[in-house]
This record gives sequence, structure tokens and C-alpha cells, in this order.
Amino acid sequence: MQREISHNDKNVSGDVGMIKIVHPFHPENGKVYELLGKSQSKFGERVTVLDDQGRKRVFSINMTDLYISTTSEHLADDHCFVLPLDDLLLLKELIDSISRSRKT
Repeated sequence: MQREISHNDKNVSGDVGMIKIVHPFHPENGKVYELLGKSQSKFGERVTVLDDQGRKRVFSINMTDLYISTTSEHLADDHCFVLPLDDLLLLKELIDSISRSRKT
């Protein structure tokens, strides 16, 4: 069955493929959808998908496997977020300087 998909949203990029809901607390975690496109809204980037019943659905991109974190790295085994090393070193310097100033 071939579907004809038309968009009138100028922000939709036209990307086509499959996406998966990966946010661990989302009720549809693990479900896979056909990607119709991406758009930007005042609430952030969204993806428009087609569910298995042929209905359009919209999800925040950070709920999907398309989301790439730029400020942290996800450690899949522990579901833990770690700041980049440079940020941790700056934090250590700040804590050290506060400690030194309190000792004097």
C-alpha cells in the first residue's frame, strides 16, 4: 500500500524513515513509527509520524532516537548523564577556589 503524503507546513524538512520512542518514562517507549518530517515550534523541535493505524502523531524530538544530546553523554547501561570533562574541571576549580577562600 503506497501512501501519498502532503505537507503544508513550511518548517517540515521532508525527512522520511523510521523513528523509535526511546524516552524511558514515555508511555510509548519502544514503539516504532514512520517519520513524515521534522518541524520547529515555539515548544522546540517536533517530529510528525504515522502510526500503525495510518494516523498522524506529533512527538517532541527529545523523546525519540533522533535526539542527540549536545551537553551530556548518555551512559546506556546506567541511564546516567555525565557532564563533559571540561565542565567538570571548571566545576572542580570553582569548588577549590571557594574552599581556599573559606580557609583564610
